[in-house]
Amino acid sequence: MKSRQPQRDSFGRTEREKQDPPWRTTVSRIIAEGSVPELDTIAIDLSQGALFFDSPADLAKHQATFSRLDSTALSEESSREFIRSIMKEVEAANA
Repeated sequence: MKSRQPQRDSFGRTEREKQDPPWRTTVSRIIAEGSVPELDTIAIDLSQGALFFDSPADLAKHQATFSRLDSTALSEESSREFIRSIMKEVEAANA
């Protein structure tokens, strides 16, 4: 039996890929800070390309956003405990 390839549009996307929102992608963020604040830059890599922010207003906005995220995140050990508890729940549900 021959495997069927999904149809793609003119941009090479399948129907499923077109339904996925654009923020469902791998994103990495790098903050380059140094002794000269005027040279600080935030680089955000997306699957569509990279974005660079270096204006004081953009830097402040991104730094505030990630400070809030950092303050609400679990610690490394708490994250491990949480993941272990979810694994136990899943294993118990599938036993």
